[in-house]
Amino acid sequence: MPLLRTKTSNPSQEWQEVIESALATCDAMLAWVTPDSSQSNWTDQEVGFCVGRGTLIIPVRLGLNPYGFIAKYQGLQAVGKDPFLLSKEIAEILAKNGSTAARFMEPAAHAFVAAGSFDMARTTYKTLTLLPIDGWSEEVLSMLEQAPGRNNQIEQGVYEHQKLPDLLREYVAARRPHISPAQSPASGMPTIECRGEVERIHDVFNVKNRAFRDNRSVWLYVKNDGPTAEFSVRFWNVLGVPPEWGTNYGVRHASWEGGRPTTRPEIDGYGGERRVKVANVALDPLAFWFYTTESGTEECGNQLLLSELYPTFIGHNISFDVEIVNQATGEKLIKKGWITIVPSIGDPTFTLRD
Repeated sequence: MPLLRTKTSNPSQEWQEVIESALATCDAMLAWVTPDSSQSNWTDQEVGFCVGRGTLIIPVRLGLNPYGFIAKYQGLQAVGKDPFLLSKEIAEILAKNGSTAARFMEPAAHAFVAAGSFDMARTTYKTLTLLPIDGWSEEVLSMLEQAPGRNNQIEQGVYEHQKLPDLLREYVAARRPHISPAQSPASGMPTIECRGEVERIHDVFNVKNRAFRDNRSVWLYVKNDGPTAEFSVRFWNVLGVPPEWGTNYGVRHASWEGGRPTTRPEIDGYGGERRVKVANVALDPLAFWFYTTESGTEECGNQLLLSELYPTFIGHNISFDVEIVNQATGEKLIKKGWITIVPSIGDPTFTLRD
């Protein structure tokens, strides 16, 4: 979920546009309230903008109490506080707030499965317990279900004197009945389905005179429950990559497996399935790139070198909207795609939700 942090000095014109977009679309604002906040030409305007939108605002007190429109909020004391404890308090506010809880489900789940310590596993599980029981997608619940087998901190973890895997099984089972039933093609409902998969490969890629090893291919599977038809896929509103990539970079032309590369593959009817290579994640060195096809030749998009841009990061998320179109009927399926890269675990995850 988009969370805007504000403590702005004098941004460039380019960054002003980025900030305006963030203010208009964020789900919550984290306002760092410092003694020099009131002297900024921008901070009060940013806070006022979000007050006007009715956005959840979480003031963080760093030597000054909230003032002006947010004076009514007590704020979180950050002076001398451990960053881990502060982040835990922020997560719990987002999980319990009615305006952000639904949007926080997937980020909270990703934080849990990526836990790098027993303490982190316990803390992020507590956050999960604060979230609503309704509104979970099968993809996210499956990710939680598989977490113990992929992360020893969860497999061997304990929460309030109970084994985390046992609690997690109960947690997932209690939320599955609340998932909306699948739509039936026989009733004239949508016939497109999709799912994501990450596959470890042993190829070494040489991109722009650099060798990338220990690679993972990120695949999107598209299933057709109707008559044989052509489909197209578009990736847009990309977040988590450098600004110069643009938010509509994604996969401009999808590289479909089988036959010649095409942007509109034919998928057999009533159960036919094809997959498209979305991206690659390299762990040595740590990198990410989208795949494209140009003139029928598969190539790599501009690679994002995570190891250089984020040298101290624990995990990184790249999200985008996925639009799949049945070219015969015009039917569309739109999902949010989420690739989470956590080197300490190894395999990235690719999750889709409505």
